[in-house]
Amino acid sequence: LGPEFLVNTNEAGTQSHPSVSRNASGDFVIAWETYVADGTVSGGYARLVYARRYDAGGALGPEFLVSTNGAGSLAGASPSVGIAASGDFVVAWTDAGPNGSDAYARFYNASGVAVGGGFLVNSVTAGGQVVGGAGMTAEGDFVVVWLSGIPGGAGAGDIYGQLYNVAAVAGEPSAGVSSAASVSVHPNPARGPVVVTVAAVGPVRVSVIDVLGREVAAVLDGETAAGERTVSLNTSGWPAGVYFVRAEASGHVVTSRLVVAR
Repeated sequence: LGPEFLVNTNEAGTQSHPSVSRNASGDFVIAWETYVADGTVSGGYARLVYARRYDAGGALGPEFLVSTNGAGSLAGASPSVGIAASGDFVVAWTDAGPNGSDAYARFYNASGVAVGGGFLVNSVTAGGQVVGGAGMTAEGDFVVVWLSGIPGGAGAGDIYGQLYNVAAVAGEPSAGVSSAASVSVHPNPARGPVVVTVAAVGPVRVSVIDVLGREVAAVLDGETAAGERTVSLNTSGWPAGVYFVRAEASGHVVTSRLVVAR
């Protein structure tokens, strides 16, 4: 189908661990790890995750940095990518964590625009977590799997997985959301009570859903006046993990990611 082609345009450092996923329309995404000298991080080197989008005609723009929002150490490694029929895609990778390493992921829409930053996948952070792969259905739901419980980076562990509902991660529909409602949560990550701030006019319903799209709490349901309204929510009894605060107003939906830590 043609000659080989160079994926990375930045040839500084070492490129390794490529991952590719293609949909039935011929769209595909390639992600890889770049190992470069960086005097600002411990050890003098950084592992970064980059990706590049393609369709049947070729590249859809230049490569772009994925691992900007993990533990902040720029230690992204061993990425895995999945793509939906729509062109939405997810990239998962291993990043530095407080106890060694953690699994992170980042969701992108079909235009290659990130929907939020990188988010923590694993809820248990004891030992090390190493991403094994990511897969996405044609509809956009996805799963990330990882190897867990590797103290010191050696020895056998267990395999874990986390399923995600695309509507929960991406929010829907997107058109006109900013003018209809906004929602935020503080503190985030949470270990107990949080304050949910909602800005909307008219009927609004605010709920919390988990990564499978199941409602776990109803926060607010009723008329709101102009301006912001705050509601308290106690997450103390919730399992650690990723949740989404979902606000519906004037026919639009907006979500805010909430991480519950223990």
